[in-house]
Amino acid sequence: MQPFKPISHTKCIFFHLLTIFVMLYQSLTTVTLAQSPTCPRIAKAIPIVSEITEQASGPTPAVFYTKQFVINFQSHQKAILASTADGKGELKSDDLVNLSVAESNQAWAYDFRNASHTRILTLPPQDITRMLVPGENHLTITLTDLAAPVFSTRAYYIILIDQCPTATPLPTVTPLPTVTPSSTATMSPTNTVTSTPSPVVIVETQVVTATPTPTTVFVPATEPKESGMPLILLSIPVGLAVGFVGTLLWWQFLRTKPTAYGEATILYQGQWLTQVDLSQLGKEVVNIGKGEGADIQLDHLSAEGIIARIVTAPSSIQEVDTPEMRIEILDPSTEQVLENSALVSGRELTFGEYTIQYHSYSPPETDEGKTIGNLQTEEIV
Repeated sequence: MQPFKPISHTKCIFFHLLTIFVMLYQSLTTVTLAQSPTCPRIAKAIPIVSEITEQASGPTPAVFYTKQFVINFQSHQKAILASTADGKGELKSDDLVNLSVAESNQAWAYDFRNASHTRILTLPPQDITRMLVPGENHLTITLTDLAAPVFSTRAYYIILIDQCPTATPLPTVTPLPTVTPSSTATMSPTNTVTSTPSPVVIVETQVVTATPTPTTVFVPATEPKESGMPLILLSIPVGLAVGFVGTLLWWQFLRTKPTAYGEATILYQGQWLTQVDLSQLGKEVVNIGKGEGADIQLDHLSAEGIIARIVTAPSSIQEVDTPEMRIEILDPSTEQVLENSALVSGRELTFGEYTIQYHSYSPPETDEGKTIGNLQTEEIV
């Protein structure tokens, strides 16, 4: 992790003064916001695959389940693929899952077998937001049995999570002029506008209706009641307290910038080449290749260029604090991403004559609570 740089005294004072000004302005304005609905929140959990218990394999490889379905995705939402409706269940299938989206022309696949193909491992919930586009999305999920003697799968859900909307206050409400009654005065009817939520349709006799997006309500402020102490004086200690808390939060944000962690072992033609402690590099993105710009140098490459990179980002799952790490396989000439997959402890990837083995400082555990001892293997053609 990068060394923490303390915030200067001048910046702290400026942050406190700015917060006090905001609090004073808010206390004097005539428009207030009603309490917003809790967010982020799960808007819809869409079941797409039911659990299939172990069954005897036939000739392999063979597809044992496939389904096409349509969901309506909104731009302010996040999409999580998990085995439970709360978005926390780990994924597990025997052996291969493939999910594709027609509109974005993107696909995601994962082989749950270990390196020796003797065990089926689990995978944390996956953020698939980047695969979806606003509006209708036509998805296809396919489960394949690659080897005998049995096949099975946990359930699959797509969980749509509403993010917090940005509220814009309405203008101050102006009182209407006094109406002078007449002998024939009548009241004009008020039109009532209703909104119909857009449906989300799931093929195979499933129809999912999307919950309408909550609307932030703005309420005109009423005149404050008189008190023994002026409102401005009351706002000053509140502003100081909020400013202090805000400074702590900003300090915490600066010191917890995610960087790559764990150990990466590089093999060349099956022989040990080097081992790198990623945390010592202190970078969010670690480039692997030859020449300028490469953090991990592979001198046996025939030409200079970046052939892979390790990317670190905050976890997409709200309840998980550990940063997510992914590895991208690149075309050295164009740096176009050829493969993008999660990088978990025990992962082994082979591309060309090189092999990368990754180990985190705290290896994940299996369902039985024992540390995974075998490496997952994935060969990039």
